[in-house]
Amino acid sequence: MIDIDKKLLEWRELHGYKQQQVADALGVSRATYANYECGRRSPDIKGLIRLAEFYGISLDELVGYDNNGSEGTSLAPQDKQLLKQYRRLTDEGRERISNQIECELRIDAEAAAKRREKQRQGIEAAQKAGVQYGRPKVALPQNWNTVYAQWKAQDITADEAAVKLGISKATLYRMVKRVKQN
Repeated sequence: MIDIDKKLLEWRELHGYKQQQVADALGVSRATYANYECGRRSPDIKGLIRLAEFYGISLDELVGYDNNGSEGTSLAPQDKQLLKQYRRLTDEGRERISNQIECELRIDAEAAAKRREKQRQGIEAAQKAGVQYGRPKVALPQNWNTVYAQWKAQDITADEAAVKLGISKATLYRMVKRVKQN
């Protein structure tokens, strides 16, 4: 299904119009046009034609219907505008734009790599300083040694041990692992 409301908002914002300006061009009240944009109402076909003429685009473009017959896969209005401008360039202009895009992508990639490196260094420094990341470790319950010994001797099950300790079974296993590591 085509979301005309979203497309109308995109086209209006792309062109920098106020709702009142578009409503005036359509010959409807601002409230009526606002209802179009929020999906409470839809313009009739004459209104859609006037909107397409107002923006200087086809009906298909206005509602986001692509020429392959599938919906929702068309470009956003601002992307279409950029593509139209790009197509008006000479071959040399297109080459310059392509080179500029490649340059910007390299700069973005380098900036991202620097950010990741700084994050890594910050985490390493914090860990060396003893900063603990993640969830704080739950202290061993006071009756841990007694209950753990019973469980290890298979006098009680893991479920029974967890209940006696007042913790979940998953926490019991995490605590066992932590105790064995220390």
